[in-house]
Amino acid sequence: MKGIETVRRDWCEIVSDTTFDVLNIILKENDIFVLDIGSNVEGYHADHARTYFIGTPDSKFRKIYNIVLGALKNAFQMIKEDRTIDEIFRETKAQMGDYQDFFQGFNGYRQGLGHGVGLHLDELPYIIAGNKNDAVKAVIALSYYSTSHTRFRHILNRICGTRYASMPLFDEKMLSGPMTVNWKKMNERTKKIARIINRYERIEIACPNGTSISFSIKGRKALPDTGIMTKPGQFSNLPAGEVYLAPLEGTAKGKLVLDWAPTQKLKKPVIAYVAKGVVQKLEGNEQYVQVLQDKLNEKKWNRNIAELGIGTNNKAIRPDNILESEKIMGTIHIAFGDNSSFGGKVSTSFHQDHVFFKPTVKLISKSSNERVLLKRGRLLLK
Repeated sequence: MKGIETVRRDWCEIVSDTTFDVLNIILKENDIFVLDIGSNVEGYHADHARTYFIGTPDSKFRKIYNIVLGALKNAFQMIKEDRTIDEIFRETKAQMGDYQDFFQGFNGYRQGLGHGVGLHLDELPYIIAGNKNDAVKAVIALSYYSTSHTRFRHILNRICGTRYASMPLFDEKMLSGPMTVNWKKMNERTKKIARIINRYERIEIACPNGTSISFSIKGRKALPDTGIMTKPGQFSNLPAGEVYLAPLEGTAKGKLVLDWAPTQKLKKPVIAYVAKGVVQKLEGNEQYVQVLQDKLNEKKWNRNIAELGIGTNNKAIRPDNILESEKIMGTIHIAFGDNSSFGGKVSTSFHQDHVFFKPTVKLISKSSNERVLLKRGRLLLK
């Protein structure tokens, strides 16, 4: 290996000394070495590493190779499924078990994008934290598609301390409707419901239209959306008024009967059959079946039962605009797809809510005690 030349050995004392030592090593039979090549293309940094065995690999090397190769293939598949960097890192590390030392970049690290991104090996790149003081202080997101469940919004809130109002499909009629709510009373009501839910571990739901579904919420936290954003980093929908949570993945089972699409009443109901936490099948003589089926087929995690929401805004009345309808007091909404921004483990580029009217919602505790929170759409808080 003598004679290999490197570029700029002097940029770091440690690298310079290490490089000098490496260049004077004489490789011999049964040695293992790593060839790591760095590159810089138009400001983007990356490296490319390969492990080599001198001679014929022994059984231990082959075993390690197969374990690492399997872990990498699994990681590539998770990337295609839009899993978070943190999830990919942790699952890959766990799959390698006792052989993490043989996977460069994993041993000793908490999590990471890799040493080509910023100075911190973390899911949120260093460049964001380093420039957070230049970020806007508040965002009013009057978009068509919701930005509530996006990394963009999450980063602005968490890293930059931006106050963020998500207002997809907002129209001026809402200014004289749900935006006239008594904010103080709604805030108290919403937080009270969240506190109640957080004492239980399982939820069962039934609606007059035939909807019947249950799931675990063990370890999950119900959160209040009150519309009050007076502190840095706070987020809300406007109009506001809901309690929302991420059901435990893999636990939802039952049947959802959809009478409403996000912006219109369906001519005929669409039935979504749910098992093992995901939508297994759609059924119905309605064009929306194909629209929804196409979205669910794009990625497997789009089928995830992602969210339960409970409306708490007594001034919200319109059923034909999902921004307002999911806030109607006494309704629930259930979403498919992403829940990574509010306590869930599924990250995907799809999140779609559907509203259900006159629900009965039963809460079940660890000791099997039950409480009816909603009875045919009427809140029972006393």
